[in-house]
Amino acid sequence: MARIDAIAGSRAEVVVHIVAALEAHVPFNEARIARMSDPAGLNAWANYHLGLGHLYRFTTADTALAHVCFERALTADPQFARAYAGLSFTSSLRPCCA
Repeated sequence: MARIDAIAGSRAEVVVHIVAALEAHVPFNEARIARMSDPAGLNAWANYHLGLGHLYRFTTADTALAHVCFERALTADPQFARAYAGLSFTSSLRPCCA
């Protein structure tokens, strides 16, 4: 009976590792897809992931671009909570007098 319990625990551990790996790769792939698309036709999801791509570079210029992308995402979908979170994060990275 102990072997079956060990297998169940191993499965759960494998699932955790797979999900963690996907969490790291999905946003970068979504941003890559959005960069290859027509900028005028991007939806909220695509603009959000473009914003994340800029945000994670942690430069002043990229933070400003991320802010614009998150604003575009909210224009496309005013209920998109993740875009509000992105705006909040860009605001915390911007200089106080910008």
